[in-house]
Amino acid sequence: MYKNLSCKEVEELLSSYMDNELSQGLDEAVELHLDNCQSCTKKLSELEKIRNVLRMSATRQENSFK
Repeated sequence: MYKNLSCKEVEELLSSYMDNELSQGLDEAVELHLDNCQSCTKKLSELEKIRNVLRMSATRQENSFK
């Protein structure tokens, strides 16, 4: 089991967390932190929005070349 993670540690792990690249224990530690930290949860939400915009943009570009 991982120690309680700081906001800085979680912020550095958010991208890997979103990509399901963390070990089970580290994933659980990030989830526990997110359950108790509104600031990091907001940052995760912002990253998810950015990722979705980028995906939509890439899809539009792919479709414009067809």
